[in-house]
Amino acid sequence: MHSRVCVAFMTYHGNNEAIADALSKGFEDAGCEVSLHPIRRTGPRDLPEHDLLVISSPVRMGNVVRRTRRFVKGLPSGSRVAMVITHASERDGSRYSPDRPASELVASMRSRGVDVVTGTRFLRVLDAKGPLEEGWEDELSGLVDSLCG
Repeated sequence: MHSRVCVAFMTYHGNNEAIADALSKGFEDAGCEVSLHPIRRTGPRDLPEHDLLVISSPVRMGNVVRRTRRFVKGLPSGSRVAMVITHASERDGSRYSPDRPASELVASMRSRGVDVVTGTRFLRVLDAKGPLEEGWEDELSGLVDSLCG
């Protein structure tokens, strides 16, 4: 059980903030102490002491956004991280599929001693600005359950 959870999010149109809010509620309902941190205003070393960090970020034009990439580069070795990625394209292996950039980010974190504790969760945005695909709340509930169960 992860009793202290930080949720860091990068958002342009509010989708990842909604995800962060839903994650926060889910972890609180599971009995965890939770804090939310917008990546635009927070560096990894500014986070309070925590047992788990959940990062929610978009993939745009085939890449995890730059601020998120810089944020994860600053994570200290030994950090425990779970990832949620939003995307507007199909997960079909095409140029703009979110799988490759997410895998590269996870590999980069692992190479620096960051423990990525579960598979990356992908949530599709139905238009560039939203809304999120139907069932996204259930997907996040499953993530919280897998991390707290």
